[in-house]
Amino acid sequence: SPVAASPVTSSASSATAPSPSAMTISGLMSISKIPIPARIAAPSLTAASVSYTDTAADDFDPTGVTGILGQDGALVATDADTTNDLTFALTAGAASTEFVAYDRQQVGTYGTLYLNSDTGAYRFVPNVGAIQGLNANTAEVFAVSVADGAAATASTLTINITATNDA
Repeated sequence: SPVAASPVTSSASSATAPSPSAMTISGLMSISKIPIPARIAAPSLTAASVSYTDTAADDFDPTGVTGILGQDGALVATDADTTNDLTFALTAGAASTEFVAYDRQQVGTYGTLYLNSDTGAYRFVPNVGAIQGLNANTAEVFAVSVADGAAATASTLTINITATNDA
């Protein structure tokens, strides 16, 4: 418990100061809380890789959904700032109205990647003419990103294409 400070006494012969353990400090300083802004965590985006295998036959979708066989999937992202909505993008993409479920697209050498910017769902629709002409395996790489309104993270989606000699 605090002890009241003893007064300093003085006389012609000596001066006496209170001992430090007998002193209390009152009202001489105050401590203020300084707000430190929360650190904004960038979302994370896992690089994705899918495989597309050409066949010796024409690669058409028997269900007739897209007309040709494609690859569907979803980009995987997480964000420590759970109150922020994530938005997915194709770095070199453009608006798309080709499919109702996808609002972005990017045309590549071997096909077109469609992306839903709200969910990260994607569809790769191969360019059958370009793939049928391949004699060696190749890959199509698309630059993708995710943003949470405060920070963004870039990654890639790679389509590994296994070629088949269609001759």
